[in-house]
Amino acid sequence: MVRKRVRPELLDNYGLVPLQIQMLEPDWLDFNKDNGVDILFGQQFDKSGRLQGYWIRDQHPGESLLATGIKIQSTFVPKQEISLHFDSRRAGQRMGLPFGTAAILTLRDMGDIRVSQQMKDKIAACFFGVVSEPDGLQSTDGNPIAFDTIEPGAVEYLPPGRSFQAFSPPSSGDFVNTHKEYARAVAAAYEITYESMTGDLSNVNYSSFRGGWLEFSRRIAYLRGKVSVPGMLSPVCRWHDELAQMAGLLRGPMTWTHTPPRREMIDPTREIPALIDAVRAGIMSLSEVQRAFGYVPEEVITELAQDMERAKRAGLTLTVDPGLVSNSGVAQAPLAGPAGPVSSETESADEETPDPPSA
Repeated sequence: MVRKRVRPELLDNYGLVPLQIQMLEPDWLDFNKDNGVDILFGQQFDKSGRLQGYWIRDQHPGESLLATGIKIQSTFVPKQEISLHFDSRRAGQRMGLPFGTAAILTLRDMGDIRVSQQMKDKIAACFFGVVSEPDGLQSTDGNPIAFDTIEPGAVEYLPPGRSFQAFSPPSSGDFVNTHKEYARAVAAAYEITYESMTGDLSNVNYSSFRGGWLEFSRRIAYLRGKVSVPGMLSPVCRWHDELAQMAGLLRGPMTWTHTPPRREMIDPTREIPALIDAVRAGIMSLSEVQRAFGYVPEEVITELAQDMERAKRAGLTLTVDPGLVSNSGVAQAPLAGPAGPVSSETESADEETPDPPSA
């Protein structure tokens, strides 16, 4: 959730757009205002069900002020100054679900199983001995010596009439495979790959790893195109243009282009030739490929032109220019120019040439 803050001092003191963006957690919404009719999850609606604004707390409910007993107040903020973005899974959904919600109980069970396995390993590592005597061993106060704990390397003496029998805990199965299955369930709940979450690449090959990575990349592209850009970036750009025009810093609306971070390649030697073929076949544009790698196409073209111009002045030939050198480093043949007009001397020579004699 992002909130628009107007800061006139930024314009007065620094000549900047008087805009400040505040990032807020959903906890800032005042859920105590809910009445089930026109206010729901801290969001106020009119009689037609249209959103009017949000009730934002003055302080985070988890801060130290809550422990002092001071009641945190909330302020109504119009919807034009707040952008609440989340992945909507159904029509009419008012709040989003945190990633990993489906794995909360699984994570708790994983923690319990790990603690139990660690305790079992500790008990198994405790090598100790028990000594018993016919007369028994008495302590200084006359009471028999008893023990109820074990520790590695200990030698304990049993009192008369007592015997010790070691407890062998039952086998809990294959802990490693069990932990992996739980981890896969957690990764699925967080919508990431098991390998990305754990770093375990022991059971994957190139094809399986690439398939999982592509599926994860598609999910990221979906969240970026359906949640981040329309729900956070576009409202911020609109607020910027509005305040910039009001402050006289912008004459007209700007054109915004959102360039995501680059996607790391799994095998560049295979993927780059495929991208080149896609551009040459007209399936993708060069700008689209450049944006997919996190670059701004205009900046890339400008830098390439500057690099080739500097190389030309230095007398260098780069393979980046296919008009001069092929990808293998072989110089390209110059293009043949269009045929020029035939000269008058050639025409007169053709006219003066006598016909060969007939046989």
